[in-house]
Amino acid sequence: MMDLILPAFELNLWYTQKLVADVPDEHMCAQPVAGRVLNHAAFLLGHLAWSADEAAADQLGLPRA
Repeated sequence: MMDLILPAFELNLWYTQKLVADVPDEHMCAQPVAGRVLNHAAFLLGHLAWSADEAAADQLGLPRA
């Protein structure tokens, strides 16, 4: 199963890095729409990292980080 999951994780990591490459650190928690509270870039990255960790733990029996 690792030979199926690892390429998907690598693709997701590559794509995520491309999405935020030009976002300065000081904007990672900025609200994208003035006057509305939405999920900012840092929250989304954290959610993706948590989801990947959970998937690895569940599918591959790896310890959770």
